Amino acid sequence: MAIRTVPYNESIHCSEKCLSKFLNGKLECDCGNDIRIYEWFWEKDEGETNFQLDPKNFIVTFHPVYSSGTSVVRGNKPFQQNMHYYWEMKMISKLYGTDVMIGIGTKEGFQNFTNYRFRFCSMLGLDNQTWGYSYHGKIQHDKLTRIYGEGFGLSSKVGVHLDMCTGKLEYYLNRKPLGVAFSGLKKKELYPMACATAAQSSMKLICAVSQEQTLQMLCLQCVHQNSYLYEKYSSIPGLCKIYRQKYFWMTPKISTSIPTKEQEEEELYFLALNNNSAKRKQEANYLVTPKSNKKSSTEFCSSREPNLSSNSNRASPLRMDLQHVPNDSLLRFLSQGTLDHSDDLDSP
Repeated sequence: MAIRTVPYNESIHCSEKCLSKFLNGKLECDCGNDIRIYEWFWEKDEGETNFQLDPKNFIVTFHPVYSSGTSVVRGNKPFQQNMHYYWEMKMISKLYGTDVMIGIGTKEGFQNFTNYRFRFCSMLGLDNQTWGYSYHGKIQHDKLTRIYGEGFGLSSKVGVHLDMCTGKLEYYLNRKPLGVAFSGLKKKELYPMACATAAQSSMKLICAVSQEQTLQMLCLQCVHQNSYLYEKYSSIPGLCKIYRQKYFWMTPKISTSIPTKEQEEEELYFLALNNNSAKRKQEANYLVTPKSNKKSSTEFCSSREPNLSSNSNRASPLRMDLQHVPNDSLLRFLSQGTLDHSDDLDSP
């Protein structure tokens, strides 16, 4: 059973002192290694000479002598359905060459590796059985490559959040989310994978955790998508610290840019829609949407879809079956473990 041995620490970046010290071309510092939960390891292959593992199977060194193509390593356990998984890889050597990738793949995809063993290529994503994120900042699946986020290099921490409840995968760079990279992964038997073409390139597994989806997690996701709720949540002493340690990989999905007037009107509209007093009057009154189209709040609730247009990167504040739950009830559940709102003044 995995046990947290070190408290969560926001300071995960290597200092100049760390970067100035190399031992055999590798970083030896523990920066970012604050979680120390390992629910899986890299799998050993006695007949494989294109990569080496340390005694604990945390550190993988690709092409320890010289490179003659692409090498790939796989985790020792497949991911289970209806679970959330998060793992992080720290780049402890300088990255160069054709490609270095972090991703996932099926058993069949790993077996196809023999086709690329003596080729210098971006192996993860060359078929429909693997998915990968390149150190060049691109993602790839089924030979389709697209720009995704920043590239990564020495001392970078690349995180992967795989949601096997919805079949979506999202990457993190130094614990900052980069957005959903892949979808449609549900009901597949997937393994963590990594590949590289450069000689003596090394990376270290610094955490590998899993979590069942709970109502508590869904409430926290809603809070993280709504600036008003997140502000209230952050003001509760000790609450952020508790959930940051339990769900450290769930960072707020709130834009840090200054909202436009239209976005402010949209947010006020959604907040009013989820207020109990507004619900009690919804049959007699009409709310005006930010686009000045009159529509009853009941009709809007049944037809509203998340706003993911190019003009706004905000998702709807409340999602799934929790969209009709009052804001105060979500915060109460996170702090007290109950959605009961019988004591609210505005409750019917």
